[in-house]
Amino acid sequence: MPTKLKAVEVIPDKFWITYNNQAVKTGTLSKQHTCFVWLKTDGDKIDMTDSDVALVFEFEGKPELSSWHDMHVFGYPVIKIETFNTQEKDNLPCFTKTVGSSVFFAAGYYGINFDNGGWMESFCPKLATLRKYEHIGPFKSETDMQIAIKRKGRNND
Repeated sequence: MPTKLKAVEVIPDKFWITYNNQAVKTGTLSKQHTCFVWLKTDGDKIDMTDSDVALVFEFEGKPELSSWHDMHVFGYPVIKIETFNTQEKDNLPCFTKTVGSSVFFAAGYYGINFDNGGWMESFCPKLATLRKYEHIGPFKSETDMQIAIKRKGRNND
């Protein structure tokens, strides 16, 4: 029997992020009125029934803070996945999600100043995103990041 994909809850009973057994994101799953919609990372959109979803996915509730952040890279929290290639890049704690990946993510919480959206909260963003936009962080807690973003917002008014 093939291994089920993991569906990690983001919004209770409405929205999940899906991962394969190597903890690589495979897409998002959303509950619609009469079915589920799986938007795969390759662009495919698949409508699924409740029974289809039960066969394909193993659901995981939104982790509590303690289990969600029991992984760390240089002392900064990361989601509960295996990390690879941990190293410091641009003075930031970085990692990849698979052994052979060249896409680095920065551990911890960040505030990112997007051109059209202003300051936004981010957890473990891609290093390329941090290189592209003004940012603050890393922070070890969501609260510290939120306080810093509020301060930035006040200073820009």
